Amino acid sequence: MPDSVCLPDKLRSFLQPRLGAVQGCLVVAWSGGLDSTALLAALVACRQPDWPLIKAVHVHHGLQAEADQWVEHCHRYADQWGVELVVQHVQVCSGASLEAQARAARQLALAQSIRVGDVLLLAHHADDQAETILFRLMRGTGLDGAVAMTEIADWHVADQIIPVWRPLLHLRRSELIAYVHIQELKWIEDPSNQDLRLARNFIRHQIIPLLQSRWSRSVEHLVDFADELAMLRQECRHADGLLLAQHRFHHGLNRQSLAGLPLGQQSRVLRQWLQQLDVPVPDRAMLQRILLESEGRGSKMQRWCWRHTGVMCWQGVLYPEPIAVIPGEWNVDALLLLPDGRRLRAVSRFGKGLLLPATYHVAARQGGERLRLHPNGPHHALRTLWQSWNIAPLWRDTWPLLWAHGQLAAVPGLAIAESFLTSSDDEVGWSFELV
Repeated sequence: MPDSVCLPDKLRSFLQPRLGAVQGCLVVAWSGGLDSTALLAALVACRQPDWPLIKAVHVHHGLQAEADQWVEHCHRYADQWGVELVVQHVQVCSGASLEAQARAARQLALAQSIRVGDVLLLAHHADDQAETILFRLMRGTGLDGAVAMTEIADWHVADQIIPVWRPLLHLRRSELIAYVHIQELKWIEDPSNQDLRLARNFIRHQIIPLLQSRWSRSVEHLVDFADELAMLRQECRHADGLLLAQHRFHHGLNRQSLAGLPLGQQSRVLRQWLQQLDVPVPDRAMLQRILLESEGRGSKMQRWCWRHTGVMCWQGVLYPEPIAVIPGEWNVDALLLLPDGRRLRAVSRFGKGLLLPATYHVAARQGGERLRLHPNGPHHALRTLWQSWNIAPLWRDTWPLLWAHGQLAAVPGLAIAESFLTSSDDEVGWSFELV
């Protein structure tokens, strides 16, 4: 029996041991193309009565004249299979990197269709994996990029963490083609997939067939290589995470102590630090440039920028580029996500802390702020306190300040105004963490 006939069985063997963790729906990203059609059709064929509900999401980019017809095509099959279909319309701005913009818009649209407990299923297969590895290697990448895709992953999109499964990642596209032919299914052919000006299409249509003409199992070998790298990366990330914990300095990274490590290891620690901050990670050349240029520069302020973000180095510590706080009310019961990725957390406790009420106004400094730290003590200019606290100059204009009744009540993580402090250990007050 051809392997393609067993596609539902292969899909079931992947899903069955994992379905117990699914509290919501199995959500299939369905373009209507061959790959996602094979995935959705096989999923429908192997589903069991006790399985989670299946939902399909189709993203309408409006980039092709036939886009409305593709929606109609998906509706017909969804009705036939008894699958809920959600169509998300997105608008992609014209200009450079249209492919990247469409991909980002598609991710955001998919995220908007995911609810807590859902799992997103993507139809990436072994040929996609090989294509991605070659593309990233030719563009230039480190270990993280060379790993390419994994069967189980998390997407971090729009402040959501979305569980992602790729159950077809070790299957060849030829198996999917054979399956949809046997099932007599029709699928959408996006004409942009034939445009050889796009790097991935060039690799898919020109490079991979050429490699296979010489080495018939080149795709399988690239996929095996990715699996080996994934295991190696997991080991490295664990070791680098321990190093990162050692070299943290508040919300920064201690560049001076990091200098004792080999440059490659420094680069991996720096990359993991940026990932934890949800800051876009630059390419390897920029990572190494930051490390080399910041070494041994003492108190000199330095900045490196890329993709509308960046890092700075001050007094031997690397910090993410600060972004001004958007003024507004904050209920301290909730975690406050700041624009630069930092998080402001309040913890209630008995003893010295900030007095209730629980709602404060958050804003960046405007200049001229003063703070009294001790009873009967002097009012200190905030600009003087910044220096005594050794806060980097760029952070001073973006640090979130808490105001109440028109007065500066606290500089989170650093100080609370004396007039807003609890007076005894029997009172409940708030302490703050800025991470």
